[in-house]
Amino acid sequence: MTPTNPTTTLKKSIHLLTLTLSQLTDTLHELHLNHNGFPTSSGTEGATPTLNEAGKPNGLDRYLNQPDPAAQDLATLTTTIQRTHTNALELHRITTQWTTPTRRKETTRGTDCLACARYVPNTDTDRIRAGLCIACHRSWTR
Repeated sequence: MTPTNPTTTLKKSIHLLTLTLSQLTDTLHELHLNHNGFPTSSGTEGATPTLNEAGKPNGLDRYLNQPDPAAQDLATLTTTIQRTHTNALELHRITTQWTTPTRRKETTRGTDCLACARYVPNTDTDRIRAGLCIACHRSWTR
């Protein structure tokens, strides 16, 4: 199996997510329409609910004995969207943390030299030089 380029894979995923997003409203509407519910009447308009000896609506067995594919797909869709959002947040965190401009900003912090007031990069985190430029630090160590 050939390894795939992560950029290509992500571009394909973005394309699929864009298509999915354009169809999501219609999909949710259809899933809600096709969701089996409990029957509330005998099927005629204006009729009152018909209950059997057990106190349950007539015809309830046909709803309980068969799986509801719309409910299953709706649950799967909901959890998949939540996982996708979590994964997108994680991708964003990693790419933001490891982007070159961001890392460059972190490594080029500096302060003015405590002795000659010249700007020196990376001295604020350097314990050995303690805020001195190289020339002043060498002079101090002599």
